[in-house]
Amino acid sequence: MDRAQLARIVNEKILGLADRLEARSDPAPLGFLCECGCWGIVEITAAEYERAGGALLPGHTPPR
Repeated sequence: MDRAQLARIVNEKILGLADRLEARSDPAPLGFLCECGCWGIVEITAAEYERAGGALLPGHTPPR
């Protein structure tokens, strides 16, 4: 498993935790890992994460 795959797994866990805390609809941003593999922190809402299909810092590209 590479860093990008692990970031995606961690982000899905963060999203699941937001569900359990009933925070998915909260407008406050959450900290997701950048899914390019750099593991930078992407501060977006759960809804933004879902709309984008993941979390990437500006200028970063998803792994191939």
